[in-house]
Amino acid sequence: MVGVLASDSIAKASTILGSNRPHGAYIKNFETFRSGGIVPVHAASERGKAQVEANNRLMSDLGVSATPGIYYKDSTGNVKMRLGLPPESELNRILNP
Repeated sequence: MVGVLASDSIAKASTILGSNRPHGAYIKNFETFRSGGIVPVHAASERGKAQVEANNRLMSDLGVSATPGIYYKDSTGNVKMRLGLPPESELNRILNP
């Protein structure tokens, strides 16, 4: 998980990863996204911040400028990259070569 879209993205992503129940926090953020998403919690954010910062650095180092950034092997074994959410048919091909 990265934090790159808005000024509070790092705090929200850090809260999710630093939560005692990261999956539950992720689902809560997803379900409340249109109304602002999860509210950052300082203690959880502090626990998750280093991982989000490392993920942000990796994203930058790999030249990924959009989310999602998907690396995958095609049917011939070549590594490919897809920036942004692909259409469902393409995503199915990527995930099920």
